[in-house]
Amino acid sequence: MKTYNLDFSSVKTKDDIFNKIVSGEKSIETRPRVEYGVDFSLIIPGDIIAFKSLDSGRKVEKEVTFLHVYTSLEEMVKNEDVEKISPGIGSKEKLLARYEELKIIWKDRGYAELLASGVVAIGFK
Repeated sequence: MKTYNLDFSSVKTKDDIFNKIVSGEKSIETRPRVEYGVDFSLIIPGDIIAFKSLDSGRKVEKEVTFLHVYTSLEEMVKNEDVEKISPGIGSKEKLLARYEELKIIWKDRGYAELLASGVVAIGFK
């Protein structure tokens, strides 16, 4: 069993995503297949994801239940439950639009280029 540390920021209000992870409303995390030198496609069920909010510093650990690897965002969105990725998003089209926004917001981090390596959907409980 391995532990993966995943940091994230809120979207609209402080700890909005963190609270959805804690409550179980959000149960799928998505990441570029390779980011910061970590190949997330190597995660296996039983591993631990240690989520940390960059807004409050709060942490929670969740157990990985599955890992799905995709070649594109479109393939991932087609095959995953978007409400478990982004609760309240409403549609696959809106989730894809959100990822397009993130490519612009995180342009300095090379987010679009990172996504070109593939995408993972990590299920957790």
